[in-house]
Amino acid sequence: MPDALWWLPSVVVFALAGLFLAGAVVGFRRLGVRRERQSLTGARELEVRAKGLIVQADNATREAEREVAFAEAQFGEAAAREVRTAVTRARGWLREAFLLQQRLDDAEPDSAAERRTWSAQIEGLCRSALRAIDEADSALAARRRAERGASADAPALREDAERLGRR
Repeated sequence: MPDALWWLPSVVVFALAGLFLAGAVVGFRRLGVRRERQSLTGARELEVRAKGLIVQADNATREAEREVAFAEAQFGEAAAREVRTAVTRARGWLREAFLLQQRLDDAEPDSAAERRTWSAQIEGLCRSALRAIDEADSALAARRRAERGASADAPALREDAERLGRR
């Protein structure tokens, strides 16, 4: 009888090896899923920051568009051309950021790496748009300060003109 069961230890060893291999595969998959969840959690913070920047950039762009209309009325179309160009450029960056945000919000699941990459791109685009708008606002503010200062300088300029006219 002992010679009839010579294969039994081999079956036990192979069964244990199979169970160990299956356990290792399941363990590695769970570890991968856990890492993906942790990565998605980290990407969520970046997404929230990117969404906040989109709102901020959109509001700033809308306000800048109204400001361009005021600048055209105040200084003329030629003087407001640079500001309009900056706002148009900012609007393009914002449009691209909205498209990336739409990819993040769609029904298809994305990997954590894709979500991080898109969120970082959104953040960069919004920061560029905000920077362009801030520069345009600074240029308009400088022009308005110069205009306000001109009325204070007018009497001195008249005196200089009279003095030069007498020479």
